[in-house]
Amino acid sequence: MHDKEQTQRNGMTEEGQSRPATDGAQAEGTGNVIDIVPRLGAQAALSGAGDLRTYPGPFSETDIVRIAREIKRRKAAEGAKVRVDTLAAQRMTAHLRAIGTNADAVTWLNGFSDASVDLLFTDPPYSTYIEPIEAFVDSWLLSALSKVKDTGSAYIFIGAYPREIAAYLNVLLGQTAFTVQTLVWSYKNTLGPAPSHSYKNNYQMVLFLRGKNAPRLQPANLLEQFSSQEMRAPDGRLKDRFHSWQKPYKIADMFVRHSTTQGDIVIDPFMCTGTFILAAADLGRIGLGCDNDDEVLKTAEERGCIIV
Repeated sequence: MHDKEQTQRNGMTEEGQSRPATDGAQAEGTGNVIDIVPRLGAQAALSGAGDLRTYPGPFSETDIVRIAREIKRRKAAEGAKVRVDTLAAQRMTAHLRAIGTNADAVTWLNGFSDASVDLLFTDPPYSTYIEPIEAFVDSWLLSALSKVKDTGSAYIFIGAYPREIAAYLNVLLGQTAFTVQTLVWSYKNTLGPAPSHSYKNNYQMVLFLRGKNAPRLQPANLLEQFSSQEMRAPDGRLKDRFHSWQKPYKIADMFVRHSTTQGDIVIDPFMCTGTFILAAADLGRIGLGCDNDDEVLKTAEERGCIIV
């Protein structure tokens, strides 16, 4: 079972949503924020926030700023849900669909011929849930890379843990079929326990492997080609988070665009809820993946994957 998808990790819990204690002087009013805003001089905080009449008063200026932010957040969440629902509907009628299989990764990979795939794009379980990580990496990594053409590439997300990073690099630096570059995805929109004797990790490593005859990358702009990319982590409050440690659809879309063209084959042997192969299919590629967890595969199907 794909354990990392069933357990919330430290440092990746969602932000609490309890209302902070009120501070500042209370303002007189009828409970209608729109009426008391001019007297508090906080009009700017309400720009684009909409009607706040449902919130009881009286309010301090600090309260109004907080309420305005909450309403903006709710509007963003509503808009995100509409976008997710619209994309899911479009996927159901698309010519190319992401296809997932209930299978063990190693067994599934053995079904591909060598040098038959254009992009390996995956996010395997991290060392916090796999022991020993070295044996796990040995069990699948080189087998997966053997399926990639010499014109192809790979993106592999791994955790920010020294032993895990070493386990992957020890294998990858011993092969010669692909050049290796370490990329970084960072995020600042998650909260969790603050360590007292170390720094808080807010990034994950992405191993980029390029085949000897792979074509040039195809970034939309120079910013996309930076080796460090900061993007918010998927957020349950914005309706775009379907499992723990899910990667942003935006970064999936970006990497697929960079290293493939329409009709190319993209595989993910640890697909979970299907973000990577869905991004591939949405861009006109053939997205294929597997997982051995019935629950996450059900979610992948709800998002638009075909499960076979």
